[in-house]
Amino acid sequence: MMHPISAPRCLSDKAAHGPATTELQASIDCLTSLLTVLHSLTSTAYKQPLPLCFDSTIGAHTRHILDHYNCLLEGIHDQSIDYENRHRNSQLEHCPKVASALLAAICDKLLMLADLRHTDPPTAVLNAISVEEADSKAVAPTFSTLRRELRFLHSHTVHHLAIIRIMMGMLGLQVDNHTGLSPATLQHRQTS
Repeated sequence: MMHPISAPRCLSDKAAHGPATTELQASIDCLTSLLTVLHSLTSTAYKQPLPLCFDSTIGAHTRHILDHYNCLLEGIHDQSIDYENRHRNSQLEHCPKVASALLAAICDKLLMLADLRHTDPPTAVLNAISVEEADSKAVAPTFSTLRRELRFLHSHTVHHLAIIRIMMGMLGLQVDNHTGLSPATLQHRQTS
């Protein structure tokens, strides 16, 4: 079932300058690419487990991306982002319409972060880097900024879009040639 594609979201002219402008727009662009992918999928393809991908689904990768952006949005104003306590809402893995709606809402909320562009205070981040650390529930906070976390989330999203692109190929589905490619790869290909 095809869904209408939402118009790309852009930062307004008044928000076009500031420390996080580039990062906010890059994240919104990347998430808009994911939204385009979701609108091209049937519900069956979205939740089809693929054995070569550890029985994962496009829906699981989408939910994972959305979880991370939600963590940023829930914690940035309190200067405490906790990637360890993600919601992991299984409905996002099984229903592309629900995931698309949340994705659009996340883009809208990211646009509102343009208000933070003049202040980018240090923010505590919880993100385990080993099974032992995650098991101990004693993840040591590191300190970051909105700009740095948006760069992390953008890279993280590109990585998962690359996997989604492979999964779509395994399902015999077409995807835009730029989906899942990093900006550096795109730039290199354009100049080679």
